[in-house]
Amino acid sequence: TRENAAPQLTPSTQKRIRLVDAQPKEVTVSVHHPDALTWNYHLYGDTEGVSAKREGDNIIITFRKVLSKGSYKLGIKVADKFGSADLLIPFDVVENHKPLNILQPEIIYLPLSKEVYEMALSPYFEDPDGDILSYEVKNHSNSLVKATVVEDKLKVEALQNGTAHLEIIAKDLDGNAARMKVEIKVVNDDIVYLVYPVPVVSNLNIRLNDNVFTAKISIYTSMGVEKMNKFVSVREESDRQVVLDMSKFEVGTYLLEVSANGKVFKQNIIKN
Repeated sequence: TRENAAPQLTPSTQKRIRLVDAQPKEVTVSVHHPDALTWNYHLYGDTEGVSAKREGDNIIITFRKVLSKGSYKLGIKVADKFGSADLLIPFDVVENHKPLNILQPEIIYLPLSKEVYEMALSPYFEDPDGDILSYEVKNHSNSLVKATVVEDKLKVEALQNGTAHLEIIAKDLDGNAARMKVEIKVVNDDIVYLVYPVPVVSNLNIRLNDNVFTAKISIYTSMGVEKMNKFVSVREESDRQVVLDMSKFEVGTYLLEVSANGKVFKQNIIKN
């Protein structure tokens, strides 16, 4: 006479069950009996809010958020006439709070010649419960940039000039999400990335290349007369955004000239 083998219990997941809201969670426990004996089961431990039903050789257990916040264990005992086997399923009742977008990114200037731009996303989001966040990106400008997320890094490849709009979605373990908009201006890789608005009425904005640290900026009339000159020294990132007051200039066409890094950038400016 050989010894009777105990039932073998296999849960459908090894992860802890998290009960966050009214949405129930299910775990299926597969029961395999090597000797094909008749068996029955019962639940024990923290059973409040837990129900179970048998379907063939499976026990389907449903967890509902009834208990107060805390960590619990549900026990399942499967027995035949000779012996039994036990399985413990840990579960948590939690108060989940959605992730937060805690910081807004500045406009990104992406030269066409740059291979891939990378930005870490974790500094821009926070989860009040300490959950690890996952990230995804929605690209609303597929013709301008190619955007992907690898772990917590946004990777962007420039395709053609223009202003691209992305949406970053950060999700917690339960799918609650925070969103953040990212604006990317794809520009030529010149000493000046962008000049706007053109035509100009009052303030003319000039965005210098990220590698420019000193620059001379001049504005000339159509006759070549210098109307303004300014020397720029970049000590912090905001210094690369130069604003020229042209409100007192007469209506007409002017030449903007920027000298930096041994190069000269020129662009016609219309003053209204």
